[in-house]
Amino acid sequence: MDPVILLLTVVPGVLAPLLTFWMAARAETRIREARHWPIARARVVESRISRNAKGGRWATVRYAYEVGGARHQSTRLSFVQTNLTGEQVDAVLARYPAGAEIEARYDPSRPAYAVIEPTGDVKTLRLAGVFVGAAFLLVAVILVFTGA
Repeated sequence: MDPVILLLTVVPGVLAPLLTFWMAARAETRIREARHWPIARARVVESRISRNAKGGRWATVRYAYEVGGARHQSTRLSFVQTNLTGEQVDAVLARYPAGAEIEARYDPSRPAYAVIEPTGDVKTLRLAGVFVGAAFLLVAVILVFTGA
């Protein structure tokens, strides 16, 4: 068994879940904190459907707000971005049409960092890390038993 190949499968297999669990814990902390952040009146500048190369869809909502005389813009809807179904995208765009006045919660220590829905699907993030890690470890096991 080539130790380099084994290293290239085992290391990501261990690191992927660790990294995603850390990211999920960080998102959970931000979600808890953001519920107590100050609120600024914001105006939706743009509301549209975005797509990635694999056909995943999500809603992009750009909003502008002011804190202490400084103008800011953000597109942060929530703390964990996931692909949405067509119905879910439509629902987000209906909640935040261009020109609408909304509330944005902003980090008082970094007013340029804001969110309009202080939520996030951390379970999906953790699950993705477990699946990616398991896939790499499965490849490592197969390589060990086939003698590749």
